[in-house]
Order: sequence, then structure tokens, then C-alpha cells
Amino acid sequence: MTKTYKNLPSHYRLSIKAQLFQISSWDNESFFVLVDGVRVATYQTNLNNHPVYWCGTEYGWRSRSVQIDIEAAHISDSAEITFTSNLDEDAANESWGIRDFELSVVKCVDNCVVISDEFQEEEFSDKDVSGWTFDRNYGI
Repeated sequence: MTKTYKNLPSHYRLSIKAQLFQISSWDNESFFVLVDGVRVATYQTNLNNHPVYWCGTEYGWRSRSVQIDIEAAHISDSAEITFTSNLDEDAANESWGIRDFELSVVKCVDNCVVISDEFQEEEFSDKDVSGWTFDRNYGI
């Protein structure tokens, strides 16, 4: 399932929260969270190791609830959020659900300017700052 959010305010990260329900015969299969087509979280499960029975129990399988609480680097004014899995059987045998979904932006502090996606993960050190000027009151 996918939804695109548009006209997001200026930010440098997204915060994604939700409650994930993994139901029935998950046998080392995974649930994925993607932002703009890039995987930002994976939840792998073997439900034989979980003691809770909720629904889909006619086959004796178990279920579990997982709190999704992640942050991902992001600066675009739109975001495509995708929840998906690699389940390979009918939904009556293995399935998932989401509730309490929250998407929020993590805004920059005062005077923060994001130059481009290219630099959001770049690490700086005193040994490699060619071409950059730093105010030592805030710096490295």
C-alpha cells in the first residue's frame, strides 16, 4: 500500500510511526517500509516463536504487534510512503495490517539550509574540508 504526501514543509528527516500487525503463518518473511522507493526499515518474523493468538488461528498460527518508529533522511517537498511485504501465500494464511499511522517532518533548526540530497549523509572532519568554510562556533 502506497500514499504520496505533497507540499511538505521544509525539513531534513521524516518520522514514521505506526502499529504493525503480523498475522498467521509468517515463516521468516519480511515487512518493509519504503520512502520514495528506498527501503528504510525491515521487520523479519517467524511467528512460530510468538505466543499470541489473535486471528487466523484456525491453522494454529500466531500473531504479533510491532511498533514502527523510524526516522529517515529526506528533504523533498513530497514523500511516497510504501508498506509492503514478501509474503507468498494467500491472505487467509498470512497477512498484515497497519493502524495508528503518523507521518511528521523533522524541521531544521534555525538557519539550517539543506543544499542537496547529495550531501545529507556526508561526514566532515578537520582533515577533509577542502572547499568548505566553517564557523568554529558551530563546527567540527
